[in-house]
Amino acid sequence: MHKELSKQSKVIDEAEKYQKERDKILADNKELHNTIKNLEHEYKLRSNNLDFNSRKRELEEEFEEKSIDLEYKYKGKFKKLEKENNCLCKIIDKFYETVNKFIVWICHKFGIGESKELVKTFQEETQIFIDPVKQLKHEEREMEYNELEL
Repeated sequence: MHKELSKQSKVIDEAEKYQKERDKILADNKELHNTIKNLEHEYKLRSNNLDFNSRKRELEEEFEEKSIDLEYKYKGKFKKLEKENNCLCKIIDKFYETVNKFIVWICHKFGIGESKELVKTFQEETQIFIDPVKQLKHEEREMEYNELEL
C-alpha cells in the first residue's frame, strides 16, 4: 500500500510540474502577443518613414511570416498542454477515488466505524484535506494570509 501511495504522490508531483509548465507557456503566449504588437507597431513606424513600396512589401511579408509562425507554435504548445492536463486530471480524480475506497476498506477491515468520521478526524488533526481541490484552496488561503502578515 505504501508503494502505491508513493507512486500516486509522484503522479501528483508530476501534475504540479505540468501545471507550472502550462503557466509558463501561457506567460510565453502573452509575451508572444506583445511581440506581435511590437512588430505591428514597428511595421507601422517603418512603413510611414519609407517611401519605397518594395521595402514596405518586404516588411509586410516578414511580419505575416513571423505572426503565422508564432501563432502556430503557440497553438501547438497549448494543445499539447491541454492533453497532458486532461490526462493528469483523470489520474488525480482516480487517485482521489482510490483513496476514498481505501479509507472505507480500512474502516471496515479494522472495525473503526464510519469512514467519514475517520476522514474528518484526520483532517482536523493534521490540517490536511484528502480532497485535492479543498487542499489547494486551503494552501492558497494560507499563502494569502502569510502575505498579509508580512
